[in-house]
Amino acid sequence: MAKDAFFLTSDDLSKLYKATRNVDKDLTKNLRKRITKIAAPILSEVKQAALGIPSSKGETDMAARGQAKVGFRQGLAAAAETKINPNKSGSFVVRIKISGTKFAAKTGKYQSLPRKMEGLSKKPWRHPVFADKGATGGSWQGTWASQEKHPFLLPTVLKHKPQVREEVIKAFIDTLDDMQVIL
Repeated sequence: MAKDAFFLTSDDLSKLYKATRNVDKDLTKNLRKRITKIAAPILSEVKQAALGIPSSKGETDMAARGQAKVGFRQGLAAAAETKINPNKSGSFVVRIKISGTKFAAKTGKYQSLPRKMEGLSKKPWRHPVFADKGATGGSWQGTWASQEKHPFLLPTVLKHKPQVREEVIKAFIDTLDDMQVIL
């Protein structure tokens, strides 16, 4: 059966995933756990890449300095997560991403900063230099600095894509075999 695995499309995987939900909840739960386990080392690598982003000052943990929030790089690492879903178009998605909401909650910074750091935003990442407290975009008349992008997520994740696809297909085939035992 492993020979047929190369002919499985994302649409096939999505249909199989939906079918397992209707047959046996434990089967779907085990499949999700297995796929999460496949993605775990890559998620860990993404977190290390986020912590390794270059800094001109050398970032220290803000919590260690008595502040409740964590620093920028620690916030990126803490907001990294894995999502496993069949999407509306019918394809199956295993996604490793940086949650903007979690990032904002951990750091107190804007949700859009992870996208800007990755270089996925159309607008450059700018900030006022030594602005008065409470200055917002457009209200500060002083000097503004543009921040350089440092892609860390996509370069880390994309190199694992073929391996993950193969392992996910194996997990689905094993689930299909388990379904035949149940039926």
